[in-house]
Amino acid sequence: MGSAGRPPARPAVVSDVQALERQAVEGLRLERPDIGVMPKPQGEGMVGLPVWRWNKPDP
Repeated sequence: MGSAGRPPARPAVVSDVQALERQAVEGLRLERPDIGVMPKPQGEGMVGLPVWRWNKPDP
C-alpha cells in the first residue's frame, strides 16, 4: 500500500492496437501450403471417383 492507504499509482500504459497487431503478424511464420490432389489436375477423372486433397506435411 502506498501513502494514505491507497495502492501505489501505476504508470500509464499507452498501447497502439494496430502496432501490436502488426508486431504479432510479423512474428508469425506463415508459409504457403503445399497441397496435393489426386487424381492430378492434368489427368483424367471418372464420374463418381472421389477427389482427394491434402496438405503435405513439412519434411
